[in-house]
Amino acid sequence: MQVRLDSVGDCAEVFVALERKGCWGTVKARLTPDLADAFTTLRSAERPKVPTLGIDITLLSTALMQWLARAKRRTAVALGSRAMEADAIQTMACF
Repeated sequence: MQVRLDSVGDCAEVFVALERKGCWGTVKARLTPDLADAFTTLRSAERPKVPTLGIDITLLSTALMQWLARAKRRTAVALGSRAMEADAIQTMACF
């Protein structure tokens, strides 16, 4: 079965069309588990869980990258290494 969408509409309309045609189970089975879970959550209008671990890791890595960039910069100045100084600038720009 194929579901044709003539215009871009709301996600809910797509899910309703898939269920009406009886092919939502087939679509869900072919998706990766995470993507299928995301679509199911959208369909049921559940509130997403806040990924506190991901937020914590992001904040920690931002602080560590700033510290690492400063340490590289100090080491580059002490050694007189322009290559390491460029690396420190790149580390600061990448976070």
